[in-house]
Amino acid sequence: MNARPASAGDRDGKAAQDASATGDAIAGAFGRAVRRAREARGWSQEWLAERAELNRSYLGEVERGNAMPSLVTIAKLAHAFELSASALLSRCEGELAATEP
Repeated sequence: MNARPASAGDRDGKAAQDASATGDAIAGAFGRAVRRAREARGWSQEWLAERAELNRSYLGEVERGNAMPSLVTIAKLAHAFELSASALLSRCEGELAATEP
């Protein structure tokens, strides 16, 4: 049986799968970074949500990696932690690097 060359549709589908997997990994790493920062301060989700002006259930989704936060949400969380957005994202990068093979 001869293998057929990959079509553009096949490549696009693979690229979409890869992007989704990457997005899931980033969302998970960001969520872990937020949870670690919150727990290090001894804060409840309710307290952080109030400080960041976010819904507590949405914050839970972010921490579990089930929601991809917007830049506004990242900025609100960073402000609540008294960090810069880049410092919070740097923690996310550290979480992401820790999970890479």
